[in-house]
Amino acid sequence: ASCAVWVSHVAMTSQAPSLLTVDDAHAAIAALYGADAHARERANDALVSLGASSHAWSVALALLEQSRADSRVVFFASNMLVGKIRDGAFERALDATGKMEVIERLRATFAALARDSTCELGAKRLGIALASAAVRCDASVVISVVECAIGVASSAGMDDAAMRVGV
Repeated sequence: ASCAVWVSHVAMTSQAPSLLTVDDAHAAIAALYGADAHARERANDALVSLGASSHAWSVALALLEQSRADSRVVFFASNMLVGKIRDGAFERALDATGKMEVIERLRATFAALARDSTCELGAKRLGIALASAAVRCDASVVISVVECAIGVASSAGMDDAAMRVGV
């Protein structure tokens, strides 16, 4: 039902896919896993457009913060951020304050998600995004991110998701 609602919403609004709200992006991610091929195609197009926009930072971070219980959303948002960081948008599009905001939000979300075994794959991608962003900053940021990962791993048992994600 949410997939059809999302397709109807997009069809009836003139809203550009790159300006999707967090709720729209969440519904589009859900549509990717639905049975309706048309909805999947529209959702994919909208999410690809979003990923290419500067708006992707705020939407992906908000998705991570608001949808921690949805492993698909966590993985998708984390993966979008990995792509943005690796393609150079982190350096090009963000000033020093923006970079630190992204790092802090990634670090807080990573620490919260690392212990959730249902989001393990997404948390690993989030860890990659966090590490990729950190190495594009000064040494003190890298050290703080390494300390965060060590803290996550050291607070876990050997079989715990946090150990697998933190290491």
